[in-house]
Amino acid sequence: MNEPEARTTRTFLTPKLIGGLVVTLLLVIFWAQNRNPVKVTFWVADATVRLWIALLVASSAGFVAGYLVARRRD
Repeated sequence: MNEPEARTTRTFLTPKLIGGLVVTLLLVIFWAQNRNPVKVTFWVADATVRLWIALLVASSAGFVAGYLVARRRD
């Protein structure tokens, strides 16, 4: 008469999380290998910064833009 409750298990490592971790690891390796100073121009401002910093800023901006676009679709 009394049926046992169905057990639900959630795995912490989803394919989406694993993919995100792999991309993050590849980005960190890419940043670490590109440490040379470069000249960056943004509109009228010029600056000389380490390439990894410019890459960090660009990928962070891309992450934020992707997050905002994905949130708008939900």
